[in-house]
Amino acid sequence: MLFDKSPDLLVTDLCLYLAACRNDLPIFKILLKRYEDKNFIKNHALKIFEEAGSIID
Repeated sequence: MLFDKSPDLLVTDLCLYLAACRNDLPIFKILLKRYEDKNFIKNHALKIFEEAGSIID
């Protein structure tokens, strides 16, 4: 898996946004678990996924 090969991989909001743009919910959820800023997860993660989904539509 990705994090087995690179355990120190930095996950940013851009990573989350790109996963959301691809409508890749499983990858998005994995990235959320690794995201550094826990307040971001609580307050903004689903919003980013919804915004990216609206771009796809």
